[in-house]
Amino acid sequence: MFKKVALLAVAGAALASNGAFAATATDTMNVTANILGACSLVTNTQMDFGNIADTTIAGGTHNATGTMDVNCVVATPWDIGVSGTVGAREMLSPTLVPLGYEIFTSNTYTTPVDGPGGANVITGTGTGAIQNVSLFGRLKTQATPAADAYLDVVTVTLTY
Repeated sequence: MFKKVALLAVAGAALASNGAFAATATDTMNVTANILGACSLVTNTQMDFGNIADTTIAGGTHNATGTMDVNCVVATPWDIGVSGTVGAREMLSPTLVPLGYEIFTSNTYTTPVDGPGGANVITGTGTGAIQNVSLFGRLKTQATPAADAYLDVVTVTLTY
């Protein structure tokens, strides 16, 4: 019996070593993904100048800030522009009386924000996390118009 088992073991080893299943073929396979630049924009706070009781509005005395969240894929360059003509932005009363103001890139109030694609836009690069962005508004020097509620609706455009 021992001879039969030994003979079977030798035969099995011979079959395994003859190379019947030892041949292989290889090739490569590319594994790819394309991460597209993607961004979102959410307005958090509106730009509200509040209640004004002055008889004359002096430039620099009435400021307001509007904020938004930008969230872009890591390393995605972005910029924000605001609709309206620089130097001619104004809110209107229901009877179309104007109240002039400007929107700026920073709280130094020196550079007005251009429309999308303009030279003076707010720029950044995506981090993969929410980035808080502020727009800074300032009323222009002017005689205070009639008592009323004034409104302008601007479009904030995120380009990436």
